[in-house]
Amino acid sequence: MCKHYKTDQCWRGQECTYAHSLEELHPASPDLPRVEVKETNALAEQQKVEDSAPDVRLKKKKELCNKWKNGQDCVLGRACPYAHGEKELGTVELVVCGRVKTRICKFWTTGSCMFLGNCVNAHGEKELGTKRPDFMTPPMKKRREGELEAQLLFPNRFLTLFGSVRSIDEFREQVIAKKGGKGKGRRLVSLMGMLKKFSSCLC
Repeated sequence: MCKHYKTDQCWRGQECTYAHSLEELHPASPDLPRVEVKETNALAEQQKVEDSAPDVRLKKKKELCNKWKNGQDCVLGRACPYAHGEKELGTVELVVCGRVKTRICKFWTTGSCMFLGNCVNAHGEKELGTKRPDFMTPPMKKRREGELEAQLLFPNRFLTLFGSVRSIDEFREQVIAKKGGKGKGRRLVSLMGMLKKFSSCLC
């Protein structure tokens, strides 16, 4: 209930997202995304579930959902803060507030997402509708390490990027020729040398 409406001083009027009467209150929607918790005593797991649960509150739906208008499926369903049809306009429902994960991470699908648990997109269908973390850009050093790990863990993806190159030595020669053996080219060549040593250890 709106605490300002009780004292007849709600300045938001019809725009207020809180209930102004008992008729606007109703139990939680069964369509809300729920996270089932296995029986455990681990506080860390419980905290993780609570952190990923989206913020929800009663809100009047005033606009149509863009995804619904474009004929796409909205993963939030009835918990979407926007109406999915003219009939839902003006209705008050318990909806997701704030930013939630609404699409699968394209980098996760290829195994190369460097954000891991801090990605703003879902890493699997279980994460759809969960709260997004605050956006963070990893430091440059972490990014480079993530790219190197991706190349080591997914060599086929790396080979498709450099498909015309038959070996690391050939790649090294091409880099030196293009860069003149200076600056970034030299660092890249030393990185490729490390990769070569690592790949020979794996064989």
